[in-house]
Amino acid sequence: MIPILTARQMRLCDDAETEKVPAHVLMDRAAQALFQTLRTHPALREKSRTLILCGSGNNGGDGFALANLLPTATTVVVYVGEMTADGQPDTGKMSPECARRYANALANGLRVQVTLPEDTTDTVIVDAVFGIGLSRPITGRCASLLSKAAARGCPVLAADIPSGLHAYSGAVLGTVLPATVTLAIGYPKRGEVLFPGAAYAGEVCTADIGIGTGALPTPATAHLLERTDLFPLLPPRPRRANKGSFGRVLLAVGSPLMSGAAYLSAFAAYLSGAGLVEILTPACNRTILATALPEAIITTYPENQPDPQIIKNALSRADAVVIGCGIGTDEAAEQLLRFLLGQVHVPLVLDADALNLLAKNPALFAAVVPEQRAQTVLTPHPGESARLLSRSVSEVLADIPQSARDCAAAFQAVVIQKDAHTALAAPDGTVRLCPYGNSGMATGGTGDVLAGLVGGLLAQHAALGTGVSVFDSAACAVLVHAIAGDLAESARGGRSLLARDVCDGIADILRKADIR
Repeated sequence: MIPILTARQMRLCDDAETEKVPAHVLMDRAAQALFQTLRTHPALREKSRTLILCGSGNNGGDGFALANLLPTATTVVVYVGEMTADGQPDTGKMSPECARRYANALANGLRVQVTLPEDTTDTVIVDAVFGIGLSRPITGRCASLLSKAAARGCPVLAADIPSGLHAYSGAVLGTVLPATVTLAIGYPKRGEVLFPGAAYAGEVCTADIGIGTGALPTPATAHLLERTDLFPLLPPRPRRANKGSFGRVLLAVGSPLMSGAAYLSAFAAYLSGAGLVEILTPACNRTILATALPEAIITTYPENQPDPQIIKNALSRADAVVIGCGIGTDEAAEQLLRFLLGQVHVPLVLDADALNLLAKNPALFAAVVPEQRAQTVLTPHPGESARLLSRSVSEVLADIPQSARDCAAAFQAVVIQKDAHTALAAPDGTVRLCPYGNSGMATGGTGDVLAGLVGGLLAQHAALGTGVSVFDSAACAVLVHAIAGDLAESARGGRSLLARDVCDGIADILRKADIR
């Protein structure tokens, strides 16, 4: 995991580091990281020419320093900062380090222009205009140059953050130069990994140039999940084991006409590696589910009369419980949820209609004791969060991490706030952001798959006694789900992607994990 920093936090870390390491050394490291990215990234490395757009601050200094590493014959620098009366770059308005790097570029024979070259074929653009300090809309000549550069259709490497994005909110300040790749210097910035900014940042990579986070008054509470975080969080697979070793998941799911939600969640629980999966569902779903998923144990109750004894017996066998996928919001569903919440004492996942019922009747959650809340996971999409928090969907979308934090604080539970970049929050305010996944996953059933995946991993960790926390288990499930969705998109395309394709991706990822 990598800390996600605000502009203020990044400046504190940067200032602290420059007390130990000269600023020009850090700039050299940043330029070298940009150079390596240009040379190695598949989306950038094939271009024979480089156009570097430089501003007047240290971000521009990074651009000039990069220019000094590139062949002069195939490199053009365009200065986008303030000009003198006679139309030349105004060095008096540059930061000291930027002015020094600009002078070096001239001395090395580099072409520094103030307008875009007419021919930008076979060219990669490096955006080193504005950094994390931008706080007002871009206007005038600078806005015009950025818009014209965007219109060229060249791949773009953004130095630290795409010019025009607010480093905290990700809002577009007047205009923005969309990036193909953003190389975050030191740490990813909040505004480039959250929407709307993430839509303009492209693939966000991180360059470690030796800046630590020790200067922060308190440790960073937001982190970006990486693929490498997945493997340490997966349950082990001891060679000498039986089906009981890997946990039993109880899924209280499905209702008349909603057997698909029950199937997808139960199937995902099995794919996660759970030893046994029991589906608690109305009797009308027995034949459908037994046919679709013969591996599952099917326990039923009369359609409109959840039987407390049947439910209690099923709970007694479970290492983890999932409630809500397709159960509906009628009186029978509320009875089911009320009884389960009052009796469950193992890790619990509340999804879909369980959340809708809680939003309608918050008193239902009062039956859950504090110890149980600590091992409970809520999985709302923005609409469900809006209902749970009594706010509008637009308010939820405006700050996904904060919405996740607010929900986690309100319920004293772990929250998976689903979005294009899903956020996880713990009751203490810690947030993790998943940068994977795609719009093809915005289709019916993928949420059921995630709920089953969370439940399956929780059951395994509980049965194996690994000590992995509920928060870590939830993060593992989100990573598996999102990366599986990306694999499915690669195989089928986003437009035709179905929830079952995500299930195929889950099996592929976990197979690779076992080989590893």
